[in-house]
Amino acid sequence: MPGCWPSWSRGWPSIDCRWWWPPPAGDPQTEARKAQGLLDIGAEGLLVSGAVRAPEFHALIERTRLPAVATSWYDPGYALPTVGYDNRAAALMALRHLTDLGHRRIAVLHGPLATNDRTALRVTALEESDHDLVFHATGMTIADGRAATRAALAAPVRPTALLCLSDVQATGALQECLHAGIRVPEALSVIGTDDLPGSAHLYPALTTVHLPVGRMGRVAADAIAGWVEAQRRPEAQLLDIALMARDSTAAPPSEA
Repeated sequence: MPGCWPSWSRGWPSIDCRWWWPPPAGDPQTEARKAQGLLDIGAEGLLVSGAVRAPEFHALIERTRLPAVATSWYDPGYALPTVGYDNRAAALMALRHLTDLGHRRIAVLHGPLATNDRTALRVTALEESDHDLVFHATGMTIADGRAATRAALAAPVRPTALLCLSDVQATGALQECLHAGIRVPEALSVIGTDDLPGSAHLYPALTTVHLPVGRMGRVAADAIAGWVEAQRRPEAQLLDIALMARDSTAAPPSEA
């Protein structure tokens, strides 16, 4: 979460930011305290991620009228302006890619749900689909992805595809398959969600759903700068996602 101080460079508005990154668990109370701390040292705007907020955070925004924009999330009805993408659509795009290839036995690897609203939305969308999916909750590291892959492949009925709700978990899945001698995508397809900079350079190159985080940062920064400088509250903005079909997915093996 950055606290932002508007400035000007060659006649164009820019913002100076001091960043605080929340812990992986996404503790809303810690976020609220850090927001107060940024305000105390002169921040004139905040960029936050997702929609899980402590009541103290909303009370701070209401009391101070501090401009704040939520990212990685799109909801025109949310208390703060949002700049982000449709998390449900991202999960369903990955699922549709696998089912279009012919996969029916699909395991889903996902992170914690309690404090990550984006993951919760993706999982809910998949749960509400018409497909019989098996879900494996895990952490957000490569090692966690490897462990969840081992669990998925140890099931009595082995999946033909792994749908990972983060590229980090998908990287772990690819590493575990390499270690176990499982050929991707010939024996098992793997798809991620994020499109991290290194995902195209994995072996095999990771098929994933591109989330426009770079563009989101620029749009959100422009939105908060305009709000602070011109007192112009931004509208919610929905950014496009895209399937990046690469080498880690293919039709299921014929014997599946």
